Amino acid sequence: MHTTLPGGYHLLVVYNITKYRVLENFFLYGLVFAAGIVLLLGVLGGLLVRRTLLSKVHDINQAASAIMQGNFSHRLPAYGGENELNTLVETENRMLDQIEYLIDGIRNVSNAIAHDLRTPLAELRSRLEELSLIRPGPEQTFAEIDSAMADVDRVIAIFNALLRLAEIDTGTRRSGFIEVDVANIASEVAEFYQPVAELQGRVLSFVSSGPLALAGDPLLLAQAIGNLIDNALKYAQENGTITVVASRHPDGGGRDRRVGRRTRHPRRRKI
Repeated sequence: MHTTLPGGYHLLVVYNITKYRVLENFFLYGLVFAAGIVLLLGVLGGLLVRRTLLSKVHDINQAASAIMQGNFSHRLPAYGGENELNTLVETENRMLDQIEYLIDGIRNVSNAIAHDLRTPLAELRSRLEELSLIRPGPEQTFAEIDSAMADVDRVIAIFNALLRLAEIDTGTRRSGFIEVDVANIASEVAEFYQPVAELQGRVLSFVSSGPLALAGDPLLLAQAIGNLIDNALKYAQENGTITVVASRHPDGGGRDRRVGRRTRHPRRRKI
């Protein structure tokens, strides 16, 4: 530092800062070295995270490919810990569970359609084939045509029931449920089938523990109970006893509609 003093004198003050220059350079070099280390660790960490993420994505892709090929029981691999990827995997697995449930339902519906339509269509074809072969008189021909129309009506009724079930699944018909007494419906259906049972030499009885009220579709309930009784009439032994039981489930959470088949043996079987 230079200063001019009165009288023509000059004041010059000097301090050696070389050691501070060395310290400054050391600090700068250290800063650059630390930045390089941080950058290197960041790159290595990014590559490691990318590799781990790509490995998980690869596993998910393989699982998705297996599902696309028809293996609906396959699920996306789950990983430990709580993060966004695991949350997404859990959500997708729940969605796959629902899809598998719906597909099983469609498969069961298809089997039910094939089972319910096979009998009336077989009877219809048999009548038409018999008419084509023997070519009876007009009176018998018209009688067979009436029977064929009855078979067609049965097929239409089955399709209408399927449409009602589809409406229930979508919620459009469920809003129209009414309060019904299941015991009363079962009693009426059993009474309807009693003449058929008498013609076959079987005893059809009904037992109820009292009124069983619930919200539902009376037509579908009557058809379901009728299917049970019809199966019992088909497969029960001669001179057997068929018992329709309408009772509340022991835990009180539901109703149990069962059709029992009893023969001369002491053992009783339920279907």
